[in-house]
Amino acid sequence: MGVEKYTTAGGKTAWMVDLTATLPSGQEVRFRKRKIATKEQAKALEAKKLGEIFKGTYFEQRSTTVCFFVRDLWREYEPITKRDNASYDSDRGRAVHLLRHLGAREAMKLGRADVERYRTTRLAETTRRRKPPSNATLNREVELLKRMFSYAVECEQIPHSPIARVPMLEEDNVRQRTLSEVEIGSIVAKAGPYLGPMFLTYSDTGMRKAELRLLRWSRLDLERTAIRLQPEDTKTSRPRVVPLTDRVVEAIRCLPTPLGKEHVFVNPETGKPWDDP
Repeated sequence: MGVEKYTTAGGKTAWMVDLTATLPSGQEVRFRKRKIATKEQAKALEAKKLGEIFKGTYFEQRSTTVCFFVRDLWREYEPITKRDNASYDSDRGRAVHLLRHLGAREAMKLGRADVERYRTTRLAETTRRRKPPSNATLNREVELLKRMFSYAVECEQIPHSPIARVPMLEEDNVRQRTLSEVEIGSIVAKAGPYLGPMFLTYSDTGMRKAELRLLRWSRLDLERTAIRLQPEDTKTSRPRVVPLTDRVVEAIRCLPTPLGKEHVFVNPETGKPWDDP
């Protein structure tokens, strides 16, 4: 791929180097680095790495590098996802499962077979709902693992990701049926004064769970019946306006949450956003 320009989550222009080459031994190596300020710097880095690869010196300084384990990848990546991603709480929960099964494994010795064994083992476990995790849940966990590897590659801590080409599982995202108004009303009533309005907002807007969990009062415009999400609030890092129904506006106005709290939907026992199930 070479040198490419891209736009960061903050809307700024940056450059990246993404190289794949085959050594004389037949081994395929990949070098990837993002967040380079100028095209000239990216070109210079590309030339330098190509020279190292074809002169056989690319791995020389890595020969004395401390062996990286999967737990090390998470330790390095956790501060980044905590800083940059609204889905950090979800990532932290997924990391618990990954580290429990793969944390002690050497990162560069991991392969597709290991990922498949991980999936099989996870399918034998049960979630809080007393069911095995869905394909979508397993995909999000493997996606996190891939991001951990990709970040380590960008930081030149490992030469390439050995699981980059592991495919995702098929997900059944087809909604079988929609809830009736009677069912929605029953769920809202049973959920109580804190969770009821949150469920009603989810039902009427279709917002992502993470967006709702971390929704801030500052994003609400009840007078104009809308939620104005900022780039840092969304999975796609793009701002979005979500229209609200009258009943959602009324439900939010009736929330017993004291004014001044940062988040709209909070657990009254902790004063913090609800945990991701």
